[in-house]
Amino acid sequence: MKNAALFFFLTLFIFSCGKDDQVDITPKPINPLDTITNFSGIVFAQPGILNLNLSHYFKNEPIVYASKNFINSSGDTFNVENFEYRVSNIYLKKSDSTWIKVGDYFLNRGTDAYLYSVNLSNIPAGIYTDLKFSMGVDSFRNHSGDQTGALDPSLGMYWDWNSGYIFYRIFGRTNRNISYAYDIGGDANLITYSLNLNAYKLKKNTINLDLKMDVNEMFQNPQNFGIMADTENIHTTFHPLLPKLVANMGDMITLTDVR
Repeated sequence: MKNAALFFFLTLFIFSCGKDDQVDITPKPINPLDTITNFSGIVFAQPGILNLNLSHYFKNEPIVYASKNFINSSGDTFNVENFEYRVSNIYLKKSDSTWIKVGDYFLNRGTDAYLYSVNLSNIPAGIYTDLKFSMGVDSFRNHSGDQTGALDPSLGMYWDWNSGYIFYRIFGRTNRNISYAYDIGGDANLITYSLNLNAYKLKKNTINLDLKMDVNEMFQNPQNFGIMADTENIHTTFHPLLPKLVANMGDMITLTDVR
């Protein structure tokens, strides 16, 4: 009898409770731009500017044209008289793991021995955790004939005989006054760099990603490449030593700072 009475009063209490007494347990939506509880990487709260600043080094020494000598792991002593390269297909990875394209094609014509900057405007608002880009030109645009902008053949870094672009060029002289020159191109030799941004937490309208391009990495890791021991010249997409050189260049660019 006592249990029946207790059940009656509990049932009466539950039905007597109105909506005003109920607790809302619906999960609140997460604000994707919440930089307090949900933030790792870089954040644009509104469309902003992203600058990729590529500083050119040999090991830890800034590149200086002609007047400075460098020594690679094969023992070659040489200078750098000029180098040029193309940056293309720049993507940012959002915090929801989708990628968005933020830049197309850019050409460093070697004017500044030390620094080349790619300036990207109207980056969509969001949180970004990764950056990726290529050195070179994708296969479709690499063989599309005369083009404009950074792909205008009149700017140089283009093979008329091969109907394709030169992705990377470097030349100079050894201390024995022997000239060397490497022109790297060809669809199989497109290099893509992927850089994670999660170690940084930055929210600004203009963000700079400082990148180090270490020219020394051309000549080492995974294999030493020597100017004298291997070859002083590469000017084709099919040179037998080209894969060795390109494999070394896979870790040539690293992220040093986000600011």
